[in-house]
Amino acid sequence: MCSRTRTDGSSLTIPVVVLLLLMLAAGAWAQAETPSPDGSAAARPASPAALAATAHTTAEADLPDWTEGLTWTVKAEYRRLPTMKRRKDTKPEDIVLPGWSTPAFWAFRVKRVKTTGGGVNYLIQVRDKDGASPTMASLFLTRFKSQTDGADVISLMQGKFYALVSGKTYSHVRAYSKPPAPPRPVLADDSIIPYAMPALPFLPPAPPGQKPSELSRTFKITEMMDDLPYARDVVQVEHQNKTLESFVGPELVEYMTSKGWPTTGFTLVELRRKFDGMRVKQVWARKAPWFIYCETPSARSWLWGVDGRSPFSASPAPSPAPTPAPASPVPPASPR
Repeated sequence: MCSRTRTDGSSLTIPVVVLLLLMLAAGAWAQAETPSPDGSAAARPASPAALAATAHTTAEADLPDWTEGLTWTVKAEYRRLPTMKRRKDTKPEDIVLPGWSTPAFWAFRVKRVKTTGGGVNYLIQVRDKDGASPTMASLFLTRFKSQTDGADVISLMQGKFYALVSGKTYSHVRAYSKPPAPPRPVLADDSIIPYAMPALPFLPPAPPGQKPSELSRTFKITEMMDDLPYARDVVQVEHQNKTLESFVGPELVEYMTSKGWPTTGFTLVELRRKFDGMRVKQVWARKAPWFIYCETPSARSWLWGVDGRSPFSASPAPSPAPTPAPASPVPPASPR
């Protein structure tokens, strides 16, 4: 303890610890204000608010850049189930061996983009690229500000799916999440179309100098069936300590190399549903309109191409309207 004398003669006792803390704080402030050798003021340490803003900017850069009319193609293969029982009259061509189906190509098109007071709404239509299959889907997505931290997020709100059953085309609608509810992962249970999506944006990685760790979050999901609630919780893991090859194998690396695409700088995300153990692996790239690769227990899909640009760049700005040519002067009428 130490004492100081007030002007009225009474003593004021101040703990030594408090004095030391005040001195340290003053020294840190003076150091922050000390000019650097080049004469400029030294930068202060970033505040928590500034760090959060930087994290938001980094995360929002991962969001897909959709513009009206943008199209891309996804190649998909489906796992074949082998013929379990063979009879004597089974023909060789009817025997199904385990493996993968012939590829299907799905054309995705941003049909409509509409800005509203709450954000931006997107309608993405999906159909068989060759028109051979009647299977189709309309995906309704929205981009809005999170009420939790103000960051931009993207949510798959609803899907309308069409399928051919016994010669007739049927459709059904599936609702997922709607603002202001936060986005959640969606597993492709309603169609063979590869539309599974993680919660976007991804979590920001560890800052430089810190050891990266797996980023995991659990989404509480309840689905109603026959007016009864069922838990369908999904864990989303964003791997920080895996390479592309260790995550999904060397085939994807070879595929990316054959396309002339980079093989690093991706987000490796895994979706794990608790109630049935279903797992989905996806590879995403910044600004890409869709996943680069997706693997489920029954299918695997690749981004085949994006019309008009590289998958790893933002959509090109619309071309400005051409400037009309000046009108030619009208020659004066000749006198009669």
